[in-house]
Amino acid sequence: PSQLFSDSSELAIFSSDDDPAVENYTQGRRKKQYVGPWDRQRPVEDHEDDHLPGPAAQKRKFQRQHDSGVYLGSDDKSSCDGIPSEPPPPPAEPFSLSQAYQVPRSSQAAGISPAEAEARRRILYRMEQGDEWIDLSAIGLEQISDDTISVLSEFERIPIVAKGVPFSHSPPQLKLFLFHNSLTRLPRAVFDLDRMTVLSLRGNQLTEIPPCILRLKNLKELNVSQNRLRHLPFELLELIYDTRSQLDCLSVFPNPFYQPHTTDQKPAWESGAHPPHMHDRGNWWLFKPDHASGYYARQWARTPVQCTDTQGRVYSDFRIDEGATHLATEPLGSAPSSPRKHPNPGSGLNHTRVFSLMELALQTCVRNTPPSGWGEYLDQKRFPRLVNVLEDTTSKYKTGERPCTVCGRSVLRPAAQWMEWWEIWFYTPPVHDEGMVANLQPLQGRLELEPGQRLVSFLRQACSWNC
Repeated sequence: PSQLFSDSSELAIFSSDDDPAVENYTQGRRKKQYVGPWDRQRPVEDHEDDHLPGPAAQKRKFQRQHDSGVYLGSDDKSSCDGIPSEPPPPPAEPFSLSQAYQVPRSSQAAGISPAEAEARRRILYRMEQGDEWIDLSAIGLEQISDDTISVLSEFERIPIVAKGVPFSHSPPQLKLFLFHNSLTRLPRAVFDLDRMTVLSLRGNQLTEIPPCILRLKNLKELNVSQNRLRHLPFELLELIYDTRSQLDCLSVFPNPFYQPHTTDQKPAWESGAHPPHMHDRGNWWLFKPDHASGYYARQWARTPVQCTDTQGRVYSDFRIDEGATHLATEPLGSAPSSPRKHPNPGSGLNHTRVFSLMELALQTCVRNTPPSGWGEYLDQKRFPRLVNVLEDTTSKYKTGERPCTVCGRSVLRPAAQWMEWWEIWFYTPPVHDEGMVANLQPLQGRLELEPGQRLVSFLRQACSWNC
């Protein structure tokens, strides 16, 4: 065992004697230096010591070692004398939304027009300022993408902090102005802004308002006048009667709406009575209480039902002609008639609500891959009808979902369509205060218009012939 713990120095004879190795530390001595490669090193002689090259003396720069733990200074003030303090970090540039959503240049953003680039710049500026008035009017917009509008879904209102007032977070109330442009359709991102209260689309080239406008429960003002609208979605009528809706200002005239081809200008029922067939057609209305102010609607006429298949072939005698100004009507109390001709009379397809194979295939494709240029994969000459179906599906998908107005199921290719004409007016209960009579005169003037100037055509769609 003594050999395992042997020392190179001689052991002390007595416990009071010092270790002989201590003599090496009694006086200072120079450190031995060696020269040469590792396999042929030799000690440096005394006359060679002065000629050895040494490292150049450099001033050591004080800096923090980030990988050596937390830097802690000493409590002793003298220990820090002569040590320069750490230089402060450069001030960070203030973060702005324009850096996060930088508008790309024309070389980086293919397909972005200068007008849409200006729209993005205005949106980002309003968001940085916390301004809820998004003014995109009269900038020459012909189309606007979902990416441009979807940024508004992240808008947050800047709270006003006042002394003595507790902090409270309130949701934003966006006001989007797109009037006096050349828009032909609206992106579906517009109808995802559930906090929007004002939407002005006046003076565009719109031919359709998507049915997903029903999502905008907080919308207070809607202006779709001076467009090319032949009809409005039936969901807008449901939005008027929705108890959660806050719509109190609706402007739809002038627009080239379809007119009923009838000479009877009287309503289908007496004033104050509700149409008897509303529950039969699958609509459950929650009427407003009596003497409550708001929008009211009254049905005047409807067209026969146009029955089609998934590929767009019409099998009914009635057809909605896009170029016509007046459409044929049928009695409101009559049930819709089945088409005389049927693709397969013995199959009974008109008595089922099951989707067709084409409809199921299109819905599966939409869930997996958003439609974009589907028609380019097919030969236009060999499959002209199928190419038209894919292009029409792509166009409708970009404007949002299309639910069945009877059962509520989402459908890409409606199997039945018809028009209904409703008279819409704003009713205000009489006020006995003479000072407020002048404020009611403009509202009373709306009831003095001719029926043809008050009727609005609404398009209803069904997912199957049975609906």
